[in-house]
Amino acid sequence: MDWQMTEIQAAAKELGGQILKSGVEDPFAALDESGLLDLEELKDIAALLIEVGRTCSDAPVLEHLVLGHGGEGERRSGAWAEPGPIQTRYDGGLHGTKVAVPLGGATHLVVLAQDGLYEVAVADCQLEESTGTDEVPLHTVCFEGAPAERLEISPQAWRQRALVGLAAVQLGLAKAALVMTSTYVSKRQQFGKPVATFQAVSQRAADAWIEVQAMEVTLWQAAWRVDAGLPAEREVLIAAWQAAEGGHKVLAAAQHLHGGMGYDKDYPLYRYFLRQRRLGLTLGNAQQHLEVLGTLLSK
Repeated sequence: MDWQMTEIQAAAKELGGQILKSGVEDPFAALDESGLLDLEELKDIAALLIEVGRTCSDAPVLEHLVLGHGGEGERRSGAWAEPGPIQTRYDGGLHGTKVAVPLGGATHLVVLAQDGLYEVAVADCQLEESTGTDEVPLHTVCFEGAPAERLEISPQAWRQRALVGLAAVQLGLAKAALVMTSTYVSKRQQFGKPVATFQAVSQRAADAWIEVQAMEVTLWQAAWRVDAGLPAEREVLIAAWQAAEGGHKVLAAAQHLHGGMGYDKDYPLYRYFLRQRRLGLTLGNAQQHLEVLGTLLSK
């Protein structure tokens, strides 16, 4: 693969970052007006999603472009497939429940059922609102026989795109946390010296930097293979594992090196930590991905 960023990726990164950092009232609408929500290639979408993570934006780009599979016209979100006993089935209508679904203002929902992907109108579902650990509105969605249309998208392809998209947001969160941490420890004085000069601090920060590099390399490898139509199950699982494992390590290190400042709600790091925790659970924990990867490699 070519590791150089394409013009479209560079534009998604630059323009997307500008819009998400601008403080506009509705960044999602601004992204739509800019044409960035028309991106189709996964690697281009990933470049934008990294900026969503870097700015810790609530704009539902992941929900629309990846989990909702970029549906045209009506805004769509995606209902993630939980690893627990909750199942969704179709027999002329959808039955079952999905929990912790970020609707993001969607009018339609893409749902992973036992036998495929379906699209259902949010108005036909029963919703119970809740709040995520990062203060983002979530919903428990009960279908109760809601009419649904089957989509011509394979569940495996949808799941691969979802894992790569989630990994991209995690990478953006980790990148931003690492920058905040390096800035803080360079300025924070202890015993008359910046704490960044202490060996334990510099080693912990260096380990976090290595994790970010690994997250980035595995993300682009997976996104490229998906876009190229190549077998990507192994690469996607590796990227998902690295995002879950590395994202947790980087944000934990950032909190540790910030000390009490990391928990101050007047300082932005706490939002990044809580967002990483929620997405880490959505992504699936590292052990789950490692077990699936081990089974795949043993065949």
